Amino acid sequence: IGPNELRGTKIEGGQEHQITKGEVIIIPNGVSHQFTAVNGELHYFVCKPTALAETHLTTR
Repeated sequence: IGPNELRGTKIEGGQEHQITKGEVIIIPNGVSHQFTAVNGELHYFVCKPTALAETHLTTR
């Protein structure tokens, strides 16, 4: 858990969206979210820039 991040067991009053295979979603910083009713495998990629100077990709 990073600075200013929270963990909880549920979100009250949220919106539910059904996501299907191949879809990509972007969750902006500071937006509460959770995965529920997952059928089968769930694969996801997380990118959390922690400072403005770190918001670009670099190659090594």
